[in-house]
Amino acid sequence: LTLPKLPSSISLSASSNKNSLGESITIFGSISPPHEATVVLKYKMPNGTILTKNITSTVSGKFEDTFTPNIVGSWIVRASWNGDLDHEGAESREFSFSVLKARSSLSLLASRENIREGEEITISGSINPPSAGIALSLTFERPDGSTFTEVVLTDSDGAFSYNLIPKDIGKWRVHASWLGNDNYEGAISPPISFMVEKPPLLLPPVTTSTTSPQPMLSFQPAPQAPPIGLVITLVVFAGIAVAILARRRRGKAKHM
Repeated sequence: LTLPKLPSSISLSASSNKNSLGESITIFGSISPPHEATVVLKYKMPNGTILTKNITSTVSGKFEDTFTPNIVGSWIVRASWNGDLDHEGAESREFSFSVLKARSSLSLLASRENIREGEEITISGSINPPSAGIALSLTFERPDGSTFTEVVLTDSDGAFSYNLIPKDIGKWRVHASWLGNDNYEGAISPPISFMVEKPPLLLPPVTTSTTSPQPMLSFQPAPQAPPIGLVITLVVFAGIAVAILARRRRGKAKHM
């Protein structure tokens, strides 16, 4: 005579019904009446893939499984056991939980706070969590308020950099952003700023001398005496003129 197996049941729950990507979740339950047995957990992933895990319950019939989901979306898990000689197996109701996109963040840094017109500046930063090949937008705001955007890719460490030679004098601003992907939310970095200044005026070089300046001396030529021949000639002519005048005076005296 074979006696009918006694019925059993299995319950299922979770530590949370909403988790962000990267966070762990604990699935737990119990077999009633209590049994130490193999429990099969079947996870249905958001892409339809079935993940099967075998765990063992304690003598009190309790079991748990802690893991970290790797796909964003809605997950479904169900627990079951096959029973034993005295008890029928059982399957739990489905339990569903959601895995949400994880948050990301962007940091930004300028190589210098002040540069001269014509000089180069480097804008660098990183994405967290680190991820390679992420396309990020760098939005630059010129001093007049107009903007332009450049696209950079992260390296294997999640870092990036961009070199720029600004042409406009004044205060520039820049921030980084990305739209996110299937697993991570987008993010915008805090803006940073830098100044572009005019280069200084170039003045001719000033040279200094260690020797004392020499005084300038001026010479006035001494007055030259007239030639001796000229003097004699003038004296002769003067004597002749005196003689002529004397004769004229004597002639006038005789006629009076």
